[in-house]
Amino acid sequence: AGYLCEGGECAPAEGECYVDGDCPADGICDFGECASIAECVVTEDLRGRWEARSVLHLREATEGVVGGLLSATEWIRDLLLGDGGLPGVGFLVDGLIADFIEANLYDYQIDAIIALGDVSDLLDDMRVEHTMMLDARCRELYRGGLTFDRIEVEYRGRTISDRPEDIPRIGEIPPVEFGAALRCSSIAIDEFRVEHLVGGLIRWVTDAVIEEASEGEFDHLEHALVSIIDCRAMGSYVGDFMGAAVEMACEAALDGTIDEIGEILDESAFDLGRMRMEGEADVRRDDQLEDGIWSGSLLSGDFTGEFEATRR
Repeated sequence: AGYLCEGGECAPAEGECYVDGDCPADGICDFGECASIAECVVTEDLRGRWEARSVLHLREATEGVVGGLLSATEWIRDLLLGDGGLPGVGFLVDGLIADFIEANLYDYQIDAIIALGDVSDLLDDMRVEHTMMLDARCRELYRGGLTFDRIEVEYRGRTISDRPEDIPRIGEIPPVEFGAALRCSSIAIDEFRVEHLVGGLIRWVTDAVIEEASEGEFDHLEHALVSIIDCRAMGSYVGDFMGAAVEMACEAALDGTIDEIGEILDESAFDLGRMRMEGEADVRRDDQLEDGIWSGSLLSGDFTGEFEATRR
């Protein structure tokens, strides 16, 4: 009591006590806080099937990947918004390219690319539905299994939801096992690890944003880019001696961007590493866990989350 496992070693938790002896004679150390024995009654047996709902704030731990996407497509956003020119082409044709975009692109095409800026916000509010099984030989120490049943985000008033096994870059996630300890009215869930989830989530969110912002016209980012940036038509519009140069510069920039995006999204699973999570929640009743808090980490950084669960 009063200690947390950090990197395989016991380290003091922040609080007023580390062991029961730090508390008054009628108290115990309950995860760093002194609690009265008279008020601390071990909760009813928590064994069984629980339906859990989590919100994970992944933005801080994935800023590098999302930032890479935004950086790779920055020239396209600037071009579509009239704030920049085509890489490798002089400013003399910027006006003609701007005229081409205004005359030939629909609003949904521009919106699809601009919407990439929303990916970070969606990753900061990722909702997950779990099934959690708890078993024990006593009422204080548990073994558990957690499954990821459904992942969803809210975007522009619409709920986008899928099962992990239906998301190609994630697939079925086997149940993860964990240990848990019940003390007084709190349950602490030991660290568990989830493989190959977050990299697939970033691709899934990115494609969902593109599809929603384009009103279903594009189903993934690369599809949007090659459909919106028509290099041949752009070169023909500029015409004369500069048309061929515009087409070549456009194709080179677009191909480079698509390759870079593919590398960022495909390698993100390795760059981010496995997801580690541990949690703690209040046991309000023998069938309700509330005010749960997740502490999570990736190779790229830490994140937090909240959860609650109901026994069914």
